[in-house]
Amino acid sequence: MIKGIYSLFDKKSKLYMNTFTSINDGTAIREMQQAVTQEGSIIQKYPQDYALFKISEWDDESGMLQNQDRQQVIEIDQLIAKENTDV
Repeated sequence: MIKGIYSLFDKKSKLYMNTFTSINDGTAIREMQQAVTQEGSIIQKYPQDYALFKISEWDDESGMLQNQDRQQVIEIDQLIAKENTDV
């Protein structure tokens, strides 16, 4: 199965954080929603400082990376706004 490789971009340090894999953009966003609600996390405290990027794809059957252009998935502070409108 082809999975996305994602990373949070820290706008203050201008660095990409540790990567993680997810099935697609929707599941990666869900993981970030969970991180935003984690009490005391740096992401929860400063959501405006982060953006989620898909930086590559990985085939978990062949073990091969499928490089692509990096693409922004969502600004993390948009997850806060979305959470407030979903109530």
